[in-house]
Amino acid sequence: MRILRKILFGILLSLLFSFSQFQEPVFAYESVTDQTEQVKVERTITGMVYKYQYIVPRNELVPCENYQIYLLPASADQKAELLLNSKQPDFSIKVAEEKLKQASAIEFVSHYGSTSIAINEIKDAPLKVVLEPEMFVKKPAIYLYPEKKQKIVVTHEFKGKLITTYPLYKDNWTVIAEKDGTLLNLADNRKYKYLFWDGVYAFPEEHYKFQTGFYVAKDDYIAFLEHKLAYIGLNESEINDFIVYWLPEMNKFEHCFVHFRINDDIDGSSVLKTKPFADTVIRVFMEFSGLNDFNAASLLPEQVLPQLTRKGFTLVEWGGSEINTPIQFKANSEQNLQSKQSASSLSKSLETGFLGLKWGAKPAEVAGPGATSAMPGLTFYTADLDLSPIMGEVKATSEPRLVFDQKAGFVQAHVDFASADYDLVDKQLHELLGQPLAVVYEKYSVDNTLLQISEWYLASSVKVVLENRFTGAMLEISKRDLF
Repeated sequence: MRILRKILFGILLSLLFSFSQFQEPVFAYESVTDQTEQVKVERTITGMVYKYQYIVPRNELVPCENYQIYLLPASADQKAELLLNSKQPDFSIKVAEEKLKQASAIEFVSHYGSTSIAINEIKDAPLKVVLEPEMFVKKPAIYLYPEKKQKIVVTHEFKGKLITTYPLYKDNWTVIAEKDGTLLNLADNRKYKYLFWDGVYAFPEEHYKFQTGFYVAKDDYIAFLEHKLAYIGLNESEINDFIVYWLPEMNKFEHCFVHFRINDDIDGSSVLKTKPFADTVIRVFMEFSGLNDFNAASLLPEQVLPQLTRKGFTLVEWGGSEINTPIQFKANSEQNLQSKQSASSLSKSLETGFLGLKWGAKPAEVAGPGATSAMPGLTFYTADLDLSPIMGEVKATSEPRLVFDQKAGFVQAHVDFASADYDLVDKQLHELLGQPLAVVYEKYSVDNTLLQISEWYLASSVKVVLENRFTGAMLEISKRDLF
């Protein structure tokens, strides 16, 4: 009996041991499955962040080392979530798939600018994020003048990011407006002179390419603003408010370039609606940039301003912004676009190539030192060429640089020369190619000086660009734009 018990006990222990051995892989398998599922519900987003650095000879993209990454909710009532506060250009973030489903975009923010990427545009490949410079839309003040005391609802649709509103804006402002412009805000039962907002928005590059404007000396700021604002249609009280706010900002500079945007919804970025509709709308937005010298910009036409008359229920808004990014002033472009470029022997020669080297030629056809890779898909060569047919007696400061596209072959020639010789080359090209289609003045914040660019476009899509920059001048002749 004892022997039988021992046998049975041994069998039982064996079964228990076998069962435990069998169970361990099952638990391990379930653990792996859980971890796999956990990995699947997280998404890794990687990439590199760049900013524009305004250095000569052109605006360049360089890595950005200070920025924040936010997850933007799909609903405006929810707050954005900070995902990363980075001190290096490259990033790698992990975000739960469930969160991504409930979000609209990820936003990259820095004092250099910002940009947003929609969630459905984010792929597995690393992102190349370029921060677009933002303009701070300052001090828009909204005045309402009904013909009789009445309730007015004001809604504001702004493409950018609202920073401040006063009184607090939530869906709309609802006020009781008096004929004299006094506003009783129903949300807080307080009286106001005007409704205030400000915000930031990344305008496209075209926004800054001005073709008209005003150049004003410091001693003339007050008289200039009084006269122009009154002409547009602001009353004395509104003009006083405008000058009190903007004069200290403009007084930081000896001269200013000024451009007004009138009733264009601040270049389409800001739409105001009222209920009932206003009979007259006067929205004035002033953009200005300080200049140390604007003698070279005398060719830019003066802006023609509208003269608006107040009738019935009138809405008035004024605001402005100082332009801190490089800006361009185009002169004579509309007039010159209507004229044809000179069909000279040089223009005919440049339509087919550069000093004997045909557009589309391969690098093997260049006699010169070895190549230096400049950027993906492009290779730079130097060559000893006679430049006198184009530049006359002016000598280049280095050998011409020839740019070859990996597929398209020869696409651009680049010549550097001294700034002191710019006028000589400019005169030479005027004689050989005729009047340029555009004369552009760029103002950089480095020393607030204007830099001139002349552009010619030849019949076969060849572009000739002559630039006078900080450290020297350059001539570029291109079959296509490379940047």
